[in-house]
Amino acid sequence: MTVSDPAEVTRGAMLETDHILLPTEGVGKAAVELMSTLSQAVAESPDDGILCGDSILLEHIMPVANSAHDSIAKSKFRDAFGGLLGVALFMTGNDTWLADNEVYLDWPKFSGIWDSLSQGWNTVLAQSDETLGLSPAAGIPGGYRTRLVQLLSDWVDATNSSLEDFDDHAHMTHGPTRLKLKCAGAIDGTGPKGKKQELSEG
Repeated sequence: MTVSDPAEVTRGAMLETDHILLPTEGVGKAAVELMSTLSQAVAESPDDGILCGDSILLEHIMPVANSAHDSIAKSKFRDAFGGLLGVALFMTGNDTWLADNEVYLDWPKFSGIWDSLSQGWNTVLAQSDETLGLSPAAGIPGGYRTRLVQLLSDWVDATNSSLEDFDDHAHMTHGPTRLKLKCAGAIDGTGPKGKKQELSEG
């Protein structure tokens, strides 16, 4: 799946690929750069093991989630969208590093990361297509919200499957952790008043 800048592709070529066309500023460029940074961090890890998993969670994903919430508080929804999308793109089909981490030993912190990502996505997806840039003039009719939800559904299913492996370590007061996305306006793009579709497993 390709995330593209509307100014850099022809419509004919774009429609022949599985893609999401997003504005460069605040969304597309940030998402692709973060995805690349995270992928490179995994590739350069000397053992692709515990140190890698801890680093990805604590030095990259948790700060992205925190930054997204800061952007949301300032109504900079595209900035939040770009960071969160970068994490989802990176983790889709690339979460083997998650099995080898020790962050789960601090269960409130570990579960808090996934709660924070879920909350950030829920707020971002409650915004209109216009606000998020999901309906560019050069794009497909109806925009890209449906395709985005499909992408997120794949990410949520795969990640939650991996998180099940940590259930035995769940803190008694917190319980198992999962991504839980309630996609307001997921199908019709109307934002807070739209239909809701929950993306979670288990």
